[in-house]
Amino acid sequence: MDTPTRAVEKALAEVGMNRADLARKLKVTPQALSRVLKVEQVASQRSLWPEILNALGLEIVIQPKEGSK
Repeated sequence: MDTPTRAVEKALAEVGMNRADLARKLKVTPQALSRVLKVEQVASQRSLWPEILNALGLEIVIQPKEGSK
């Protein structure tokens, strides 16, 4: 299973964007976006993650881990 950052990287590649393009779309600096992607605090109230996911048409899905009940 991918980490949130890896899923974003895959989605960027699929739509032909890079991190700088996404930063411009979100109206943040590339450095701010890199910090968010590095920390991966998806649930933080001050996080850019909701905007990142929305901009790329992604959603968070919670499911049981393989091998667990």
